[in-house]
Amino acid sequence: MGNVLIGVATLIYLGMLVLFYGSHPASGQYGVGLGWALILGSLGFVLCLTIITGIIGSKGGFSWIASDGGLRFMLVLIGFIVIMVGIVLAWFGEGLRDLPPLVIRILNFAPAVLPLLMLTSVAILLNDGWRSALPDLAYKLPLAITFAFGIFAIGLLLRQSAHNSAERMQAKSDSEKQIHQNYLDNIDSCDVMKDIVSILGYTDANHYPDVREHALSKIKTRPDWQEEIVKQIKTNRAPKVFTFLASNEVDDKTMFTEAVREGLLVQAELIRKAIRTAAYPSQLTADAFYWQVERALRTADKFAGMGTDYRLAVVEMRKALDEPSKIEKPRFRCTALLDNWLKKHR
Repeated sequence: MGNVLIGVATLIYLGMLVLFYGSHPASGQYGVGLGWALILGSLGFVLCLTIITGIIGSKGGFSWIASDGGLRFMLVLIGFIVIMVGIVLAWFGEGLRDLPPLVIRILNFAPAVLPLLMLTSVAILLNDGWRSALPDLAYKLPLAITFAFGIFAIGLLLRQSAHNSAERMQAKSDSEKQIHQNYLDNIDSCDVMKDIVSILGYTDANHYPDVREHALSKIKTRPDWQEEIVKQIKTNRAPKVFTFLASNEVDDKTMFTEAVREGLLVQAELIRKAIRTAAYPSQLTADAFYWQVERALRTADKFAGMGTDYRLAVVEMRKALDEPSKIEKPRFRCTALLDNWLKKHR
């Protein structure tokens, strides 16, 4: 059975040589088929060699590796895995593409040489007549070469993985820096006399500290910034105003107490409208309205105790979540926020 499997593995090896060294299109449907052929061929080869190695072990063919059975099994297992990984990586060329040209030219022979060395070694170990007629070096040297390449290939793969990870981290860092700079540029380009609301979101507590400070400084360059915010909270831009008020202080809080109540009613109406007009499930997820409600309630708490009762307005926000919809509504996460707030303010 072992020799039959060596024959099967040899046929797979020859087929892999055709795939590896033949001239084939690397894109389109043919490229996809080529990729699957390499994967299936590698799996078939590894499976055959796994069974053959088990047969050799059952016959005591690895007794020369170690006298202790447990240690011998572990050494054979580790060596087999390293060799198979090396052969598969050679077939796929993983981690070998950014080496010096001379090294790449030498390694181009690896997909042909390494499996042949492995097949030669297991054939000698499997057949007692061949093993007794040939010197030990005939199977030990090929195994040593394939094992050494496996270590080399795994090292290259780990290096490539580390390099890719570093590139991803650098790309993420560059992206974050660009986003950060875009925030600052948007603040700089804003004309607060015409559209102060467009930069209110940059003052949220979750933003970069320097972005927050820059936005606040720009907002306060408008002499009537408080009056303008009071005006805007009564419009459909109320959510952005609540984002500002929830995280920042104002100079004259008495200006805002009644406006906040009106803004809560505006927020309730915005929620109703969003639910009523939603046409797709993606428009009404469990997280819908969460940040708007959370900022609105934080704002209400900041201005509480100044003569204006916000409970009825918050009740309207809670009722808004029950607005009928053309699509199935989820259980909104913000429902718990509103219910808990109302319990605390009975």
